Amino acid sequence: MEFIGRKEELEQLERYFNSDTINTCAIFGKRRVGKSALIDRFCEDKPNIKFNLSGTDPEKMLDHIAMDISKHTGDDPESVRSGIKDFDSLMMFLSSMRPMERTVIVLDELPDAVNCFKDVPASLMRYIDGDMKNQNVFLIVCGSSISAMTRELNDSKRPLFQRFPIQMHLLPMPYDDARKFHPGLSEDDIVRMYAVASGIPLYHKLMSAYDSPRDAIINLLLGETPPLFNESRNLLSIEVSPESTYNTLLTLLGGGTTNVKELAEKSGFSKTRCREILDDLRFLGIVSEKRLYGRAKKTQEFFIMDGFLDFFYSILAGNEALLEWDRNDAYEALKGRIESFYGRRFEEVCAQYIRSTERCRWVGRWWGKVPLREEDGSLVRNGSGKVITTDTDIDIVANVVRGDAVFTIMAECKFTKWRCGDNELNELIETSEKALMGGENVLYFIFSRSGFTTKLLETADIRTDLRIKLVSMDDIREWAESAPE
Repeated sequence: MEFIGRKEELEQLERYFNSDTINTCAIFGKRRVGKSALIDRFCEDKPNIKFNLSGTDPEKMLDHIAMDISKHTGDDPESVRSGIKDFDSLMMFLSSMRPMERTVIVLDELPDAVNCFKDVPASLMRYIDGDMKNQNVFLIVCGSSISAMTRELNDSKRPLFQRFPIQMHLLPMPYDDARKFHPGLSEDDIVRMYAVASGIPLYHKLMSAYDSPRDAIINLLLGETPPLFNESRNLLSIEVSPESTYNTLLTLLGGGTTNVKELAEKSGFSKTRCREILDDLRFLGIVSEKRLYGRAKKTQEFFIMDGFLDFFYSILAGNEALLEWDRNDAYEALKGRIESFYGRRFEEVCAQYIRSTERCRWVGRWWGKVPLREEDGSLVRNGSGKVITTDTDIDIVANVVRGDAVFTIMAECKFTKWRCGDNELNELIETSEKALMGGENVLYFIFSRSGFTTKLLETADIRTDLRIKLVSMDDIREWAESAPE
């Protein structure tokens, strides 16, 4: 499969490589996000030598180092291995290099080497501060443990502090790039694929082998030995300890518990400990805090930002017994929850659409209470005449700039099989009136998987005072396809 996306990251690396003043760069990001593939692509047309330092066995790591050196020098691997005694041996080899052309040196999975050998950061620091200054090289260090990379590179008490001023945190791919893994699928199904794979290239590649999201889920995530089932645990194990503590909170978040008070009550942890765990998960890009529009009092609500982990903790966690079922039967048992999951993750695609097409100052959401109404529009009251309210929300609220004016977008995202009509618009307007603080220029957006009724399309044309924008799946496809390569 051809290399997909990462245009901006590749352009950045090219600028650093061609700079007279930049000689080091650190790249980190979660497992499977495509760090090695990015580096391989960057190195394609350049002299380079790469060292894969992944693993936990020091002797095997030295074997790999010797093999990488022998590939570069052409020397006998066994002869090279006899001279490789420790990590300092690698630094001595690098110090001996005298490349005529600018050469890329890659140390992949540096945190594993730090765990296997003593004084790796100090040894690397001595090389950077010494012999490397007289070499025509560009050094890249890479790692999948975000916490370990950040600690080694940015802690002022550690040897590598300030040795890597250029640091790239590689994030999951946006929708417009990730969708290229699934040519030939309908936009509906691409959204479903993205909901689960969540911009992680490896997951998209694996899912692209199947003709539908259903088949991909059945074959990769269900059954007695699903290939991707343990990925969630692997993602946590390299970053946090004890893993079970973090797993507890993620399970609660996946089950719909979103605020610190309830998380503490259900987990048995103190509020302080819950906040510490959530801060760690936010730092890792796994969890995010919901940004709430128009709240004078700060209300902390959290959600699982990572789509793959969201699928695991909201769909599979607690249903492990289904893995022993026939895969098709298990899917049918989970189908309702999976469809709800798609609807929730569709909001992220819609948010990306807004961020890409508008000049956003702020993007979040709103929820609160609104009056309950009968089918004829009249208010529902209890026996004493008090209006009954119901909990509701607005999927996306965005503060945007158009020209010299500021607008507030109120958006609903509907990933259902029914077309949206005037009822959905009226509900959005009514809920927005409850949420608005007064004086805003309002734009109403409705995103719909199944399109819109003729009446709503007419309403959008006629009611120019409401500034209504209706976004169909065709519109999403056109937006994604027109994004810069």
